[in-house]
Amino acid sequence: MSDSSSQAVFLSYASQDVEAARRICGALREAGVEVWFDQSELRGGDKWDQNIRRQIRECALFAPVISANTQARGEGYFRLEWKLAADRSHLMARDQMFFLPIVVDDTPCQMARVPDEFHAVQWTHLPGGETSPGFCERVKRILEDLGAGTVPPLNLGTRPPIPAPGPGTAAPGREELADRRRPAGWQLAFAFAGVAAGVAMLAWQPWRRGEPGTLRAPAESASETKRLVAKARELFQVKDDAQRENFFLAEDLLKRAVALDVSDGEAWAASGHLSADLYRFGFDRTPARLEAMRKQTEYAIRLAPESVAVLVTQATAADYLGLDPAKTEPVLRDLARRLPDNWEVLYALGRKLGRAGRLEEAMPLLERATALSGGNPAPMNDGVSYLLAAGRYADAEAVVAKSLVRAPSGRALNWDLILKLCWRGDLEAAAAALDQWPPWSFIEDRGASLAGLVRLWRREPDKALAIYEKIPRDYVRDISFTGPRAALTALAHAMAGNREAALADWELTMQAADRELAVAPGDGHALYWKAWALAERGERRAADEIRQQLKQRKWEPPSYYSPEAKFAGLALTLGEPEQALATLEAEVKAREAVGGVFKNSYVSFGITRAVLERNPLFDRLRADARFKAVVAAAPAP
Repeated sequence: MSDSSSQAVFLSYASQDVEAARRICGALREAGVEVWFDQSELRGGDKWDQNIRRQIRECALFAPVISANTQARGEGYFRLEWKLAADRSHLMARDQMFFLPIVVDDTPCQMARVPDEFHAVQWTHLPGGETSPGFCERVKRILEDLGAGTVPPLNLGTRPPIPAPGPGTAAPGREELADRRRPAGWQLAFAFAGVAAGVAMLAWQPWRRGEPGTLRAPAESASETKRLVAKARELFQVKDDAQRENFFLAEDLLKRAVALDVSDGEAWAASGHLSADLYRFGFDRTPARLEAMRKQTEYAIRLAPESVAVLVTQATAADYLGLDPAKTEPVLRDLARRLPDNWEVLYALGRKLGRAGRLEEAMPLLERATALSGGNPAPMNDGVSYLLAAGRYADAEAVVAKSLVRAPSGRALNWDLILKLCWRGDLEAAAAALDQWPPWSFIEDRGASLAGLVRLWRREPDKALAIYEKIPRDYVRDISFTGPRAALTALAHAMAGNREAALADWELTMQAADRELAVAPGDGHALYWKAWALAERGERRAADEIRQQLKQRKWEPPSYYSPEAKFAGLALTLGEPEQALATLEAEVKAREAVGGVFKNSYVSFGITRAVLERNPLFDRLRADARFKAVVAAAPAP
């Protein structure tokens, strides 16, 4: 090993996982990261064993590869490596970053046979060892910070292993589900610890008094705070791939920024803005995230009430916190008058107007924001959602085509696919569009759910299953789909005629929904999919009780690519075609009246003829005259 071994990553794996480990190693090395992984050295003997132990003593990060293969092996040299690494961690400060666990299949984090120390940190899912650019960038940044002596606050104490659920086992709490809910879910506790510190600091406000011995950040800490905020904003504000890894890497950076200087209003503003984006993309729509967003925004306003970044965050968070738009819009208009060349201000104002359906004002602002930002694709990609909500599909197509030429971001590729599928109904073009996607898209919740939809509509259930089975979480969270992964695989199995496999997956759907409801009672998505699973199992009365509960609560499921299919589909599963038809008829008439609306803070665009004609869900209605009338009335190119 070279002299830079102290900045190397030690990749530990079972021999059966060598191909997955090789892919991870190759991606990291291509990104400029030194990795200890060399099959030619695996010869055995004392010298080899001594070399392994030295590498573990000297590496910067220890990356255990976890899989069904490691689960199945009670013994193996990799287990000695894991023990040696765990023992070394006992000599480290409890906030020292050292472990980087990687899961390469669908092995549940809660049931993994690993040292307790591995459970104290965020786990990364890389199915088959397919590695995203965001992961490589994250590893590089961690190594850079370790080399600079700035420790990422990722290891915040050892959490005991989570027991596998079994008969009589109490429902897991929110922390126990954190690994399944989001990559850095458990770190929210750290965020709230920072919030608590912020409350004390705000009451004391030593930075205003300038008293000797106060906790004002030294100049070098202030500089580092600004650097971290800038790096975080680049990840979640400038890139527009909707790539989960980037968002949670940004959150790591912002937590460190706030820890360095709790009085920095712009660090709190960036945190609030990130929380708003995590919420709007559907990555984390929990009450805890809303509360974090509220507090982060509140602290930012108290600390830096005149800051442009703070005012923009306030306007952004207002959309999700129920604040009166009539109060935030004038603030943004005043900022736009004073700062006509600030792209973030114009972007925020354009979003505010777009969400209100005032597109003649909104779209020019978003176009100008894109130009002033140097080509950031995010403003115009947001504009696409507003155009779709207003039923302006042709205009949306034009904007997407321009975005793909200028900056083919992940979101632009998603919009392109959705328009080909749900507006044009061109299944061949939709399948061809998937060939343009980067590999990481297929392990993101959004990309996988959309790609699987293409395969289902093309009547290719085996290809849909191959996509769904690579989703590295058992509960999918995105505006394209939110619910148990097992619900998707069950639908694919049913299409393939595999009834027993479908029923088994509906059972898993119920279990996943119940786990979610144990954490978030009343969650509409979990209730909906539980009702569908019950209906598929023949328990129609219980399913209908849940459906009525959702209707009484006026739950409006976010409709991203098949607006009304949720309640219509559930009615069909319950054997109620008349109710399904009534739902579809009402949806088409409502859209004719209002054009476009937002539901539950999501953009919602109406049902199209392509959705009705192509979606296999409606096959059982095709011969019905009422359904044919709905198809004829639905918008089409």
